[in-house]
This record gives sequence, structure tokens and C-alpha cells, in this order.
Amino acid sequence: ARDVQLSYTKGCWYFDGEWIYSEKFNWQDPGYNQTAEDPATCISWRDAQQFIAWLNQNSIHKFRLPTEAEWEYAARANSITTYYWGDDPTILCTHANAADKKTLEKFPTFKTNSCDDGYLTSSPVASYLPNAFGLYDLYGNVWEWTQDCWNESYEKAPTDGRAWLEGDCSRRVFRGGGWGDTPRFARSGLRNRTQSDKRKDDIGFRLVVVPLEQ
Repeated sequence: ARDVQLSYTKGCWYFDGEWIYSEKFNWQDPGYNQTAEDPATCISWRDAQQFIAWLNQNSIHKFRLPTEAEWEYAARANSITTYYWGDDPTILCTHANAADKKTLEKFPTFKTNSCDDGYLTSSPVASYLPNAFGLYDLYGNVWEWTQDCWNESYEKAPTDGRAWLEGDCSRRVFRGGGWGDTPRFARSGLRNRTQSDKRKDDIGFRLVVVPLEQ
């Protein structure tokens, strides 16, 4: 749905050795080449909410962002290890688009994985192996917004999988790591956050379908 017009279309933070803000970049042009199969990025949490509202008005189904608990459940795919395949980060390149040898070519001071996943920036969806639930790109490619407000600890979070809508709701949680992140970030348990109106060239989102009975 790359022809959808969002109210918040200008400006995105991009990484070029440091984070830089530019108004010339947006979700239609994040500052690097993408195909129609790549995930949209330079999307704020507010942008995602606006897109969801538009989609729900134009579809027989209803959609929303996943909760943080739902996202982690989907990413772990019944695993209790660092990654859904185990604890070995050296095979990340077969499962995810994250920092690798190509990243080192542009950013030689980075601490990256020693393999080569084939992409410096975003990659087409489902370019790598799925997890045990058949889901692609839970790690790497682009970070993914969740519905939850930010809390420093997840200790008092809802226990039934609902979104945690208390805490610092000016910031929202995103998960999974992006194309420039090391294996330390591209894993099941890592939590991150930023302002709900902030766009970065490595943050996007995925949606869940709301069951019709809800």
C-alpha cells in the first residue's frame, strides 16, 4: 500500500556513521534503494496507527499492531533460547538481515556478524529462513513497532498478552533489530523504544488480524 498518503510524510532519521535527521527522506524514499517487496520504513508509531485506521475502513478484516507479548511469542516460536534456533549467533545470516560483512564495508568500526547475508540495507520480505511458526523476518531487516507504552522493566506487564498501555506512552516499544544491528539486538528478548512520532530508516511494522469475534 505504498500509494497511501499519510499525514506525517516528511522527515526521517537515517544512519551514516551517526544518526542524522533529514526532511528529504520518508517512507517512500528512506534514503536507500528498495523494491516493492521490501518492508516500508521511516514509519513512526503514529504513522502506523493512521495506516491501520485507513486499512480498517477499507477492508472486511480488522488489523492492529501486535502487543509486545504477542511479538515475543511469535519470535520465540516456542523456544526459550536467545534465538529461535538456539544460542549460536554465527548462523544469523541464514535467518535475518542484520549487520554483517557488507555492513563492515561501509562502517568498518562496527561490531558485526562474521557472515554475509547479502544486503547492506533492507531486503525483500522472506529472503531468509522462517522460524518454527513459519514467520519470516522477526529478527533484522527492520525493527517492528508494537502497541505497548514503554516501561523500563517488563516485570509488572499484563499477564494475558494484552498491550501495556500504562507507563511512558510518549514512547512506544519496537522489537527485533534492523538491517544494521548486531546479533545482540536481533534476538527474541531485546526491547527497544523511541518517541511515538519519530521515524528512523530501520523501523517499520507488521500487523496482526483481529479475529472476527472480537
